[in-house]
Amino acid sequence: MGKKSVILFIQVLAVSALLIVAAFAEEIFVTELSKTGAEKGGPPNYTVTINGVLVIKDVSLEKLGDRPIVRLPVYVSKKGRKYPQVTLLTRQAIEAFREALAGGKSFPGNEPALDFKITGIRQVNNAKSLKAVGTVCFNDSVEVECRVFKGKTGVWIGWPSKKSSGKSGRYEKLVIVSDKTLRESIERQLLLKYDTLEEEEGL
Repeated sequence: MGKKSVILFIQVLAVSALLIVAAFAEEIFVTELSKTGAEKGGPPNYTVTINGVLVIKDVSLEKLGDRPIVRLPVYVSKKGRKYPQVTLLTRQAIEAFREALAGGKSFPGNEPALDFKITGIRQVNNAKSLKAVGTVCFNDSVEVECRVFKGKTGVWIGWPSKKSSGKSGRYEKLVIVSDKTLRESIERQLLLKYDTLEEEEGL
């Protein structure tokens, strides 16, 4: 093998390695899984951790005929309309959830970096403190809907949550980014997007 052939071979190997790393980085893995009970007569609920940092609660696996369906947190309006709070965008993500929930086990150790991008933000009209809804996409595989609130203390980000069934009336977060640096970066980007929207729409 000549010198040029060796160089070309090395270049091909380098490109192949980069493609493999890029593909792996976009995948998501269920690295932690815990059962949290079940609704009356329904399937068990789980708390799922993705890539070691993204925690999603109220996840279940239901059967639609012979087909297993992953159920994720939804927001139910006063009129009974349901709005997805978390969406799986790729076949790989869906299969990762199905495999973990069906087997009742996680796959620790598979924790590539969790990248994110803000894929959209839209104005909300006729709401007292809710000003906008933004979407955050993780590894091009999982999309989470966040809310932008504005009050006397300023503007802040609300992650998907639900009102507890107890007397306290408190809200329980259904999506948590456990890495503080990552969470603050996401919220900072969302607020920047909102600032731009505010200027354009005059919110």
